[in-house]
Formats: sequence, structure tokens, C-alpha cells
Amino acid sequence: MAYDSDAIIKEMLKRIGNCGCLKLKIFPEDNKSDQLPWIEGGLSFGKKGLLYGSCDGVWYKEEEWRDPFNEEKYKHKPIIAVEGTLALERGSVGSAQYQRFFHALGAVKSGVIGVYFLRGELPHVYKGKEQKGKMRYDLPKAALNASEMHSCDYLIITDYQDLKELIEAVGYNKNVKGVITRIKAHMESYFNENFKKRFKNMTEYFEKRSFAKDKEGHIFKILSTNYRNLTLSSQRGGHIFSGEYFIGKYMLKKQIYMLLPRLTKEEIEKLNNSNKKEWNLVWDDSGGKIVTIEDFEGVDNGLIREINEIRYKPTKEGTAYRKKWDTIRSKLIAGINDGTICLKKNLENFKPVNNKKTANKTLLDYSKDTSKGLSGINQTIKNIKKRPWTMGDYKKQNWGIWLHRVSSYVGRIKPSFAHWLIKYCSKEGDVVLDPFCGAGTILLEADLLNRKAIGIDLNPYAYVISKAKFDRHPLNEHLEFLKSTKLETEQVNVDNIPSFVKEYYHPKTLKELYALKDTLYKEKRFFLLGCLLGIAHGHRSHHLSITTGYIIPYIPKPKPPVVYKEVIPRLIEKVKRMYTDDFSLSTEGEIHLADARNMPLKDASISTIISSPPYYHTLDYIGSNNLRLAILGHEPEKQELLKKSLIQNRKDYLNEMKKIAPEILRVLKPKSLCVFVLGDVHTPTYSLNTAEDIANLYSKEGFIIHDIIPDEIPANKTTIVKFDGQEGITKKKPKMDRILIMETP
Repeated sequence: MAYDSDAIIKEMLKRIGNCGCLKLKIFPEDNKSDQLPWIEGGLSFGKKGLLYGSCDGVWYKEEEWRDPFNEEKYKHKPIIAVEGTLALERGSVGSAQYQRFFHALGAVKSGVIGVYFLRGELPHVYKGKEQKGKMRYDLPKAALNASEMHSCDYLIITDYQDLKELIEAVGYNKNVKGVITRIKAHMESYFNENFKKRFKNMTEYFEKRSFAKDKEGHIFKILSTNYRNLTLSSQRGGHIFSGEYFIGKYMLKKQIYMLLPRLTKEEIEKLNNSNKKEWNLVWDDSGGKIVTIEDFEGVDNGLIREINEIRYKPTKEGTAYRKKWDTIRSKLIAGINDGTICLKKNLENFKPVNNKKTANKTLLDYSKDTSKGLSGINQTIKNIKKRPWTMGDYKKQNWGIWLHRVSSYVGRIKPSFAHWLIKYCSKEGDVVLDPFCGAGTILLEADLLNRKAIGIDLNPYAYVISKAKFDRHPLNEHLEFLKSTKLETEQVNVDNIPSFVKEYYHPKTLKELYALKDTLYKEKRFFLLGCLLGIAHGHRSHHLSITTGYIIPYIPKPKPPVVYKEVIPRLIEKVKRMYTDDFSLSTEGEIHLADARNMPLKDASISTIISSPPYYHTLDYIGSNNLRLAILGHEPEKQELLKKSLIQNRKDYLNEMKKIAPEILRVLKPKSLCVFVLGDVHTPTYSLNTAEDIANLYSKEGFIIHDIIPDEIPANKTTIVKFDGQEGITKKKPKMDRILIMETP
């Protein structure tokens, strides 16, 4: 009988079988359907069109689930995905264990509990010999760090009984947290014990595991992988290459880049045009930053000759060329670390080595961009005039990570629009200010693009939802907080709630909503508070109100039935949706509830201002958000006072905007950009070009006006069609935003 690892693992999973509320999905070994995405009936997971490896078996519930692979809904919700190997039984102590790490990682990044099952550390007979492998010390730590970074459990299990106990705990909902905590504790203990046997600290690990760090802070993993390793299936080089990448990334908890000296740029181009899944995974995860020795300068001709001599030779342990490779690697590490070997300047701060574009990269492009420079203001303007936010995937309404959708906000700037303005008008490390931050769209994009984001708004609702996007904790921490929260509904005095608010909710829902709001305010859980406001009203089943508008609430006629909707379960689902995409939990962002006419900021502390100020006599930022403001404690009387303090009244608009000019000049550094996105105003009797008005006003205050760039919004992207049909397009004047580009003296 053939010793087939996958077949044996699958038989073990079948022995557990269906368990409580969980059903097992598994395919026979000769069936390749497991390589299909989950939403198409397979056992593979991924995000935004990019699949990771297939799993051996998945336990699921018969519940609806939105698959991050394509954002489509599917009838089965995966709960635990298992990828297994018998590498330990075959005596593995090395990188063979890395090969399948990324298979279950795809599930984890999709919000599904991932299990990498390496069966047994006891001796087994294989090919007539007793074998005893040893689990790699770094596997459990990499999985623990991945769990933290993606807010979903990734477990490394070697004991079949542990795997069975996990499935039973989840299937019957008994002591799930206790079982997972115990498994994780064992992983941590195993790592600590075995890591200390090899390394004094992480610094020594970094040095001995072929990492190098250049003077710009880029971390490189140097591998001997060559073209033959990556293209011949018998070599398994692609699996080991991707395993080394992901283990390194999660061990260091930092982005790393792969340096493959034995590859040529021509070979990299061939791989980019091939269908090698493992290569594509690493390429996309690193933003295309896989480099060869040809991308570096300072490499002497002698070292290049040494690399060419062994380019296509075997370099495994015990081979004649291994010692030569070790010497080459040591020279590269030393040269990169001390700066004598560095990336070529024409790489423009490490851009991808070619122009390959993938669906994932095109959709969410956070690669570096340093096009800003006041000497290059003409190029900046030229770039903006291309209006890339109107092209390809960027023109889609749903472009951007889910965190943008914490809660609706009238007049919100499109994330892709903000994205490109930030890329063109600032550089990494800059401090970007939005003094009218609204929903925090510009701030979040700035943060994702490695700028320090600072936001100011006088509207309490805007402050909360902007603050929510920077109150970041692991997903499990949010969920545990909600699950452990006991609502003190008896403390809610319904008499103090405005009567118009009561029209939208069942009495029991209303009390839960206010009780939870009070708790979140008290505990300063702004992310959860923002999500709660996001589900406060709308037209879908997960919203808490009667069926009404999601952005602007209203009482429909006839009034729909008022039904009880439990608050915390709906909020938990909302929170999970916000973690659909990956984002860093660390941020330096600041949000201030303050007035742009009197900013709580130091002089010359801001590198760039990018903002969409209030639209001139067009949008009502208080009335549109009246229900959510009332929930926050701003009853109608307070809302009226707040409305008077905001800059949106036609009569006073220009005078109030003028008051902001000295503050902008104070906080912006000299010769820095201030970019405003301003909308034209059309009424039956007049039209106003707001950008032109502000340009005239600010030029008198000392600003240098560089350009006003029109950005026409197609009528079919506005509410004209919704309310007036296609005929409305010809009736109305086109909606026009204009980008005003100014500079401080």
C-alpha cells in the first residue's frame, strides 16, 4: 500500500466526521475539487481573487457566509479548515514542514480558524525504517503571530486528540475558548523551549536565518532558490520558497522582501507571466518586491562571477556547491547590512521589478509613491489631471478596505479619490492633516499609505466614526468584550430620549441600544461605538431600526412594523465584517473634536493638508445625521446650536472659511501643499464655483495658487437618476468637484 500523506490525513479527519452543528467537507484523494475556492464548492480560501493552497478538510455550518475571495454570499459558512502532513513521521526536521504553512493561512486571512496538523512526534516506521521528526521551532510562533495580525486563530497541532477535542468543542459549543487557549499555550511553550536552544535572542535569529536589513529599513530574506527549483514540480521549490517567505514575515511581524541571487530578471518576468500559485502569492503579498542581484549596486564582479558559477547547480546540504553558496550569502548579508551593497536608485524606493498587475494589487494598491516635491509641483498637477480614481477598479464604489464602511456619512469623499491625492501630494512619513475630516476617509487612506494622519471635526458624529477607524485592537478582543458585556437596560430612562428617536425602534431594542452606547462611551471603545452607529438605522436585516434610509433616516409611509432586534449579536456581525481586510493594528493617527478655526496643533507641525471642506450651502451635515447625533446625546436643541457653529451657511461661508486661512498658514510647514476638494453649487437662480471663490480669498491671505483641476462626476453616479430617472440627467447641470491646489509661502 502506498504511503500517501494526504490520503492518511483525510482518513483521520473522516474518523472525526460531522460533529454537533459542524459538518465535514472532504474530497477523495483523486478528486481535485479541493483546489476550487470555497464559494465554488472547493476547499481553498483567499482574498480578492487570489487563492492560497487547498485544505484537506473543512468543518462548516449551514449558514450564509460572504467569501472574501470575491465578496459573494455562499450558503455554507466555514468554521475550521485543516491542512495536514505526515512530515514528522517521515523524519522531517527542516523546511519541508514549511511547505504547507500557507494553505491554512488562506483560511485564517478569510476569518476561518486555521489548523496546520503535523501528525505525531513519536517514532513511526516509514520505508522499513523507524523515523522520528521534530517540529520546527518557528512554526508555532509564526502561527501565533499570524493569529494576532489577522485577528483569527491559527493553530499548529501535532496530537490527533487535540484536533478531535477542538472540533468537538466548537461543534457542541463547549469550552471553546479553554481548548484554544490550551493549544496556544502549548505552541508558545514549545517555541520558547526550542528557540532558546538555538538562539540567544531575535537578533541572533535574524542573523543566522539569512536576513539582511539595508539602510532604508528594507528587510531581505536571501534564498538560494533558482528557476529550476520554482518550475519543476519534483523540486517542491515553490512551496518551500513561499513557506520561507510567510514564516519569515510572521516570525518578525514585519514586511520582508525576497532576494533570490540565482534568478535573473528575465526569469522573474517569465515567472510573473506563468501560473505558479506559490510565486504569485509571495509576489502579491510583498507588493511585487522580489529582487535579484541585478537590482543592486555595489556588488563586485568577483561576487557576480561566483553567483553565475553556481546559478544552476544544486546547493542542498551535503552537495559540492553548498559551501560556495554559504560564502556568497554571507557576503551579501554583510554588504547589505553595512550599506556597501544597496538597491539601485532607479528602483524609486523599491518599486516592483516589473509592471505586473494582479487583480488584488490593482484593487488595493498601497505601494510606495514619492512623487511629491515642490520642485516637482508641475508633475504633481500633471499626475492629478490623469484622474486615476476614475479608471479601472478605482472607479468602483466599493473600492477600499472594509474599515471605510464603519458608518455612513453624507458627502463622503470616495476612498480611491483620497488615495490618489495622498499618493501624489505627500510622501511616506509625512504628517497629513484633514481639518474637516468627516468620516475619516482621507485619514484612513493616509494611514494605510504610511503617513501620520491627523483629523479635526466639530461634528460629534464625525469625530466618533473617524476615531473608530483608529481605535484598533485584535478582532478577538472586540468580540470578547461584546460577549462579556451585560446590558444594564434598567438604567436607561426612556423619558429622556427624544420622541422622534422612539419612532424608529422597538422599545426593547431602544433600551439595549442606549445601554450599550453608554457602556462603550464609558469604556472609550470608539471602534465598537462607531460600528454601533453604523447599524443604528438602515434598510437591511442587520440594522436595528425600522426599514429606513441608511445614510439619511426617514419614517416611510405607511410606517413599517416595529420588531424587536437584539443589538449585540448584530453588532458582532458588523464588527467581523469590518475585519474582512487586513490592516495594521498599530497607528499614530490622531482625531480631535475641535474647530478648524482654532486648531489644537503646534506651529509648522503639518507636512500636507488634504481635505474636502463643507460644501457651500448644499449638504446639511447635522440634519442628515440627526438620528445618530441624538443617540450620541445631542437632542434637537443641541443640534440646532451645533448647526449654527458649523461652516455651511451660504451667507457666512466665505467669511468663516477666511478665518481658517491663518490657522492653516500657522500649522503648515513653509512651502507645503494645501489641497481642497470643493463642489460647485447650482440653484434655480445661480451657480457658484466654490473653488474659484476660495482661491481668490486665500491668494489674498498669502497662499500661492497653483491650479484648479475639474473632476466631473457622471450624472449616473449621482442621485439624479434615482429620483428623476434617466431624464433627470438632461434636466440637471453636471455635478462638478474641483481640486484646488495651493502652497504656503
